[in-house]
Amino acid sequence: MVAVQQVCNPPFSPLFKSSSPFICCSHHTKRFYARMAFQHMTLKPVAFALALLIAIPAVTTEHVITHMAPEEHQSGDITAGEYIIQWQKSYGKWPMWSARYEGPQPVGDADNDGNNELLIGGRDPFMRVMKWDDEKNTYYEQAKIIDPVLGIGYTILGFGSATGFGIADIDNDGKNEIGVAWGRHFSAFKWNGERYELMGRYIVSDSKRTWDTTLDCIIGDCDNDGNNEVVVTGGYSSDIAEVIVLEWDGSQFVRESEWNPPGRHSVYFPWIADVDEDGENELVVNTNQTTVLNWDGSGWQADVVAVYEDDWQHYPFGCVAKDSDGDGMPEIHVTFYGPYLKIYEYDHGVYLEKANFSWPNEQGTIEAIDVGDVDNDGMPEVVVGTNHVHILQWNGETYEEEYVITDTHGFLAVTCVGDMDNDGMLEINAGSVGEEAGNPYEAWIFKYEPQHGISTGNI
Repeated sequence: MVAVQQVCNPPFSPLFKSSSPFICCSHHTKRFYARMAFQHMTLKPVAFALALLIAIPAVTTEHVITHMAPEEHQSGDITAGEYIIQWQKSYGKWPMWSARYEGPQPVGDADNDGNNELLIGGRDPFMRVMKWDDEKNTYYEQAKIIDPVLGIGYTILGFGSATGFGIADIDNDGKNEIGVAWGRHFSAFKWNGERYELMGRYIVSDSKRTWDTTLDCIIGDCDNDGNNEVVVTGGYSSDIAEVIVLEWDGSQFVRESEWNPPGRHSVYFPWIADVDEDGENELVVNTNQTTVLNWDGSGWQADVVAVYEDDWQHYPFGCVAKDSDGDGMPEIHVTFYGPYLKIYEYDHGVYLEKANFSWPNEQGTIEAIDVGDVDNDGMPEVVVGTNHVHILQWNGETYEEEYVITDTHGFLAVTCVGDMDNDGMLEINAGSVGEEAGNPYEAWIFKYEPQHGISTGNI
């Protein structure tokens, strides 16, 4: 029997013990660990905290693997090609530091040099900006962004964790910035030619007596006024709204609107897209139900897509609204604490369930969901993480699983796609938020390689 690492029970949330030998989690996985890591830890001495900040990164190891074909660790049609590990890194074995988090918009041109960067977050206090090096043929850390704020409930030197993040034009100046939700505040950073400089900050919660934490953020025009907003979501024991919409007024972030779901729930991945074919964006959020929010000029009008069973396994975490069947309209893809995926599409005034998947005996999907053409065949794939990475594709009638990457391990909170090495093709980034005792928390980048001499698309 494999030993299970026990973590103290979070207040206000019953502890859910997984049947697998993973660290114990409640359904508020990211919320709990973000809070535990830097808000309410009992490690008070400043000297000890400084020692941790210095010592822990030093004991992590990085393994760079280029064009390795793991023949015995993948399943699929290998005559068409395979997914190789392009990059891999261990972040150590300490759950309160090493685990990785996902953000809705982790890939984009953060420094506005014409090339994409990748954001990697976790329970440590760093927002890591990864950049591809053409000469060395690998990724390196361009920056480790921190933003400590004292006096708002963080225990260790004012540090939070990067619970949600994205790259987009936050201040509507035509250039991209990095936005990060840290646990009790949101901040944005602009590249000044040498480093990422703090542009602005918004305090979401400054109460030291309540269990409040942001969970995610997404950037886009959610109210159709022609300008981008920042949507910050979270879980709060106080009366803070779980969905807060911020805008940059030229000098600071101001709250433009908010939405409070019925009951007391945590809101993870939000998404912004035109999901009802009306030519305007909607805001998609999840609690114990999937809800599409429409801005009517004065408030948010809610349209419920689906209601879920009242148990932790069926609590929704991830949400991506992108076109996965090639019809030009985005479908809504929802993942859960358990190993489940549901796909919805809008059809003549109603949202219908288009497909659902489950992977028994595997870890939960949580926020490990994205959509993109990862094998360069001209059709998008749905990429879902459990402890493996499942790759699904629409065949004209249904979604079928065309590949499974099994080089990964752990509870994959991170599964996203994007052109990370700027070669015009999409890669897959995966990372673990939970691990078997003794295993390292790792991140991987996978790249599709066609079989030698065989082209599967526009390569």
